[in-house]
Amino acid sequence: MKVYILCPVRNTSDKQKKEVDSYIETLESQGIDVHSYKNVDQNDKTGYEIVMGHLRGMQSSDEVHVFWDVKSKGSHCDLGMALALGKRIKMVKCFEDNKGKSYWKALKEYIKRNQ
Repeated sequence: MKVYILCPVRNTSDKQKKEVDSYIETLESQGIDVHSYKNVDQNDKTGYEIVMGHLRGMQSSDEVHVFWDVKSKGSHCDLGMALALGKRIKMVKCFEDNKGKSYWKALKEYIKRNQ
């Protein structure tokens, strides 16, 4: 099994990064192949290679596990890719959401209706 980790990368707190990294380590210790921010060079002038690297990683994954932060713009793109690819999604943690309608709340509904 291969799992894609959808998580904030830029402007994350040390606590958030530690939680994500700990989760990745746990999956890997169970023999699960993980694709995360660690697999894609984040130093790209335009961001194109970052997006394409994550798309390739997601395409080859069986599931997408989500750590959500509404402020993460890359996560918005990745979530759209996961939905478009019809990936099985697991909600792991919401670091920050907005009030009212949100992608996190819509994701809960998507999982309820589709998985």
